[in-house]
Amino acid sequence: PVGSGAEAAAAAGGGGGVRICALDWYDGTGGFEDPSLPTLAIAFENGRLQLMRGHDDAAPLLVDTGMTLTTAKWNPQGTVLAVAGANTSGAGSGTPYVQFYDSRGRHLRNLKLPGRGVRSLTWEGTGLRLAMAVDCFIFFANVRPPYKWAAMGGSIAGAAAASAGGGAG
Repeated sequence: PVGSGAEAAAAAGGGGGVRICALDWYDGTGGFEDPSLPTLAIAFENGRLQLMRGHDDAAPLLVDTGMTLTTAKWNPQGTVLAVAGANTSGAGSGTPYVQFYDSRGRHLRNLKLPGRGVRSLTWEGTGLRLAMAVDCFIFFANVRPPYKWAAMGGSIAGAAAASAGGGAG
């Protein structure tokens, strides 16, 4: 059984029996951006996300995605959570999307997809590409991480975090 935090998220969805559609625990292989941030993601079909610092987190982060969810997966660095499902409101109701959230539960971006539904997704080892199973097709997307940059005199300098396993290579 999952701790009281999961019960709180399920109850927030209105009634018992809310199904879990995905469970992903960042294993720490790529290092930790901040050890106090959530590493366990629980996705409920009703569109709720629960981001936890461990299995016994008494104060998890709760996020409402506004979608009917099918799957969720942390990137290899544990900094971005990709959540797939279908939009539940507006003119595009039923349209498949992948939403991206940071480890603090803040929404980063949406990726609209063709087809009827995303069944599965997985990150490439560097976290720069995502593969998604949509109906009977596989789609690939390049992910652009936020780069820090600065202008110094006549030059522009940029930086991006390297994964713990590699560096610039």
